[in-house]
Amino acid sequence: MKTGLSQKLLRNHIREEMYCRLGRKGKWKMSEFAFFRFMSLNLLTQEEKENKTEIISVTEQVLDAEGIECDSKIAKLSEEKIIQILSEVRKRRCKSIQSESENVDEEEKEEREEDPITAT
Repeated sequence: MKTGLSQKLLRNHIREEMYCRLGRKGKWKMSEFAFFRFMSLNLLTQEEKENKTEIISVTEQVLDAEGIECDSKIAKLSEEKIIQILSEVRKRRCKSIQSESENVDEEEKEEREEDPITAT
C-alpha cells in the first residue's frame, strides 16, 4: 500500500497533468484522467502505453457502463477499483481484437472462395 506522502504526490502529479491538458485542448476527457491513473499506478503494459488512444476509447466505454461520470469520482477511486476497471478494459479490448481478427480471416476466406486461382 502506498504511503500518504506518495499518494499526495500522485494526486498532485495527476492534477498537474489535468491542468496542462485543459490548457492545451480546453477539454479534459474522464477516460484520459483514468488512463493517467493507470499510468501513475504502473498498471499498463508497454503495448498498452503505445496504444493510448485505443485504451482511452475502451476506458470511456467501461466508465460509462460503470456509471462513473466525472473526474472527481475517478480521483477518489481506490487502487483496487482502478485495477478492476483496467481489467474490464483489457477484456473488452481483447474481444474487439479477436472480433477484428475473425473478420479479416472471414474476408480472406471469402476472397479465396470467389477467386481460388489468384488466392493460392
